[in-house]
Amino acid sequence: MKTKFFILGLSVFALVFMSCSMPQGPSDLPAPQEEEEMSLAVETDTSRNQGIYINEKGVKIDIISEEDPDGTVVACVKATAIVRVDDGDDSSKSFSSGTWVKALVIGKRDDGNPGVWEIHNDDSIHPVRSSIGGRKCSLLEESEGLDRVIRRLFGWVYHVTMFSEAAEDGRRIIVGYAEHKEGIKRGRWLIEKGTRVAVYWKLNKSSCCPFFRVSRARIIGTPAAHPHHFHHGRHRFYWFIHYILSFLRLFFLNWLDAYLIEAKTVDYDKEKDAFIVTGIDQDGADAVATIYKDDHITIEPLNGVEIIYDRIVIDTYEPRGGWGAGFPPTDTYLTLFDDSGSMLEEDNDSTPYTDDHIGSAHIYYTDGLISGTYYIRVTSGFGSGPYAIRVLSLNKGAALPNPIYFDSYSESTDYDDDDSKKNIPNDPIDINVGNINAVNRRLNSSVDIDWLKFVLP
Repeated sequence: MKTKFFILGLSVFALVFMSCSMPQGPSDLPAPQEEEEMSLAVETDTSRNQGIYINEKGVKIDIISEEDPDGTVVACVKATAIVRVDDGDDSSKSFSSGTWVKALVIGKRDDGNPGVWEIHNDDSIHPVRSSIGGRKCSLLEESEGLDRVIRRLFGWVYHVTMFSEAAEDGRRIIVGYAEHKEGIKRGRWLIEKGTRVAVYWKLNKSSCCPFFRVSRARIIGTPAAHPHHFHHGRHRFYWFIHYILSFLRLFFLNWLDAYLIEAKTVDYDKEKDAFIVTGIDQDGADAVATIYKDDHITIEPLNGVEIIYDRIVIDTYEPRGGWGAGFPPTDTYLTLFDDSGSMLEEDNDSTPYTDDHIGSAHIYYTDGLISGTYYIRVTSGFGSGPYAIRVLSLNKGAALPNPIYFDSYSESTDYDDDDSKKNIPNDPIDINVGNINAVNRRLNSSVDIDWLKFVLP
């Protein structure tokens, strides 16, 4: 009997042991969920005048860097844009720290000048290296073109606006503009107040090191024949002033055949190995500039030139500043149509949002849109309420900019834009592409419809 019970006990032990040792089937317990990562983002804390980088986990980090030659601490007081550049290969790792550059940020420095910073994979922040001497410096240097007549010394202020996509060799350009806020008037020489000229900086990844180098600014323009050199007279000082002021005037009349005063989009053309910048030329007309690898530039009217916009984002959001400043945004639904009334996209939820980018609806269109007219239909099945809407043209990898908020909620009761025929509205509301062109609207009931129209140049 004892032997029988011993064998039975041994069998039970073996069965339990095997069941613990063998691979198990699905458990009744839920599998642990991986923490969802957000897109990299930047924002500005206006109460502190401090630009902030937001990593994949939502951690906010002040953009501050130590710079050559004496370790001066420079802060970003306004963060403009961020782009991911991390390729994850071993060649990009730092020889000293084992880190690599995963993103780049542009914005305004605390001295009022534009700047660019590297974000490493450990979330440390560093200045890029200047192509002038190789020093670590976040400053985006001014142009020395046209005999240095658009330097800050002469009253020009530089601004930075956007990154391009990367070329196949990793290089990019940063686009911005130089502005003469006050203007100059000396006799017959005149630069109007607020005059602008578009510029770009070349950003190259070093072939042997993990950091980026940035060039001086260059004008997005095509040069004319150089004017005659100054002929010295008896009064050297008088003629020196004449020389400087003449060049300031000649910059707009004779120095350049054509140039952009504003850049709206920038893309990379793989076939041409060139960057394509669309914007406004010196005559106020839509134009496209092609910037080749050797810095040769062509500018031509945009009419007849087909531009493909790779990434269009349309979203709605709470008009007065997020959940805490008012209430959640009106529950809207978006539909995008082309100029023939064909539907291109409906509201989708694939775009990640940080707390500062919460939208009640958004369209993330990456199949490529060409120049033309497009319509947006905004509806809600859950009642009335205010909302803000924006249309963005962004480069691949670029973060969504912070929304533009309004001082008050829209009290619109206009139903004139409701009518349409085959998804072509009779009287749509115009909205321009760009974050600053957001529109403040209101849906008045669950059956109200807003139609908006935007044009891609």
